[in-house]
Amino acid sequence: MKRVLRRCLLLVAWIVLGTFGGLVLAVGLPNAFHAKSLTVMSGSMEPTIGTGDVVVARQTSPMDVRVGDIVTFRDPLEHDRLITHRVREMHVEGDTVVFVTKGDANTGVEHWALPKEGTIGRVAFHVPKFFSRRMVMRARNPNRRMSNSRPASHRRSNR
Repeated sequence: MKRVLRRCLLLVAWIVLGTFGGLVLAVGLPNAFHAKSLTVMSGSMEPTIGTGDVVVARQTSPMDVRVGDIVTFRDPLEHDRLITHRVREMHVEGDTVVFVTKGDANTGVEHWALPKEGTIGRVAFHVPKFFSRRMVMRARNPNRRMSNSRPASHRRSNR
């Protein structure tokens, strides 16, 4: 009996370690390949990308982006803020690429432009937010209503 319990605990430990290691690699390793991992701070891209998910965006030329791609770009109104939304339209005007983007859950669009020689972050993949405080609290008491708290992070990615 003791041996079975020890093997079960060892199996659980390896599963936890493997999951944690996989998440660290999925989020940390892209930095070695000139990609950025960013924590999504709003639900503007739900259900595709949720609040608290981590997106990994690779720097690419605006000319390589296509309609339907999810991109990360500087907010046209607040340049210190990043937004991750889907490209709805794009066209070239001289040396400039003009974009129209929209969050999947939003009603409004953003109009902005980049030089052809500029760079933009194209989302390569995202890592869903596992084991959030909300999930843990809901598991403990499924009938309890939670406030809409957002994770604290120094990286911002959506409105």
